[in-house]
Amino acid sequence: MKRNGRHGSLFLSIAGVGLVLLGGFFLIALGQRLGQPAPDFALPDQSGRMISLRRLRGRVVLLDFWATWCGPCRRTMPHVQRWHEQYKDRGLKVIGINIEGPLPRVFRYLDAGKYGFTVVFDQGNWRSQIVQLYGVHSIPYTFLVDRKGIIRYRGHPLRLSEKLLQAVLEETGR
Repeated sequence: MKRNGRHGSLFLSIAGVGLVLLGGFFLIALGQRLGQPAPDFALPDQSGRMISLRRLRGRVVLLDFWATWCGPCRRTMPHVQRWHEQYKDRGLKVIGINIEGPLPRVFRYLDAGKYGFTVVFDQGNWRSQIVQLYGVHSIPYTFLVDRKGIIRYRGHPLRLSEKLLQAVLEETGR
């Protein structure tokens, strides 16, 4: 009996450790969570100038992850452009984060769509550093970062409510 009892305890201990590790894995897999500070990054824009999230502190920032090979991204880009046009004078800084790199086809796509918001470039698609940093597992994917640098929304860009966007823009950032 003692022997079975020890094995039973050992099994429960191993199972408990496994659940803790599995829970940690799911937290990592979720990426950056609401209420957390948005990780800083520095990536080149269309002209090669480095854009840093830290330098944008004090502004509301919308980060939109996308690629030209992503059909749903192509469908949401006009919506992201509309946010840029509608809210830039109220302090919204829209940054499109292209994960495929500064390729000629990407520049042609941006020119053809007349997208006026800032686009920065990482490369490697799903292996890109910023995708890993933010825990992005599908695109298009958007983060709304408030004036204090805190993530207030994460998810599909079309699910970001106008009401939340306006509320975050109205906050003073104290």
